[in-house]
Amino acid sequence: QGFRIWSLSLVVTSFHPFIPHPLSALASQPFNPQPGTKAAKELMDNLMHEGCVDEHLQDQFIVFMALAEGTSRLRCGPLSLHTKTAIHFAEKVSGAKIQVTEEETTVLIECQGIGWKG
Repeated sequence: QGFRIWSLSLVVTSFHPFIPHPLSALASQPFNPQPGTKAAKELMDNLMHEGCVDEHLQDQFIVFMALAEGTSRLRCGPLSLHTKTAIHFAEKVSGAKIQVTEEETTVLIECQGIGWKG
């Protein structure tokens, strides 16, 4: 018997001022009668942080923040290891200054970008 892979994507769009962008959660695993449980829990965990992005997307913004002109800010939940690594290398490679401030329920990433012109 082969494996059946069930996949569920949840996308939530909110007009709440702290959540301006969609958040998504994904659960894929071999046959499981409740594939939405993991995705729903992950989504709720991210909503509780009142950030703009989930832990899978936060690291993707770091390079663009470092290259942008001026100050960029991103509010998210606890930093993933990928995000910490992206911050480390973005500072080393570009010279951008990135500050991480842990607040009550969120983390604020602020970056003074280098203003790269392509």
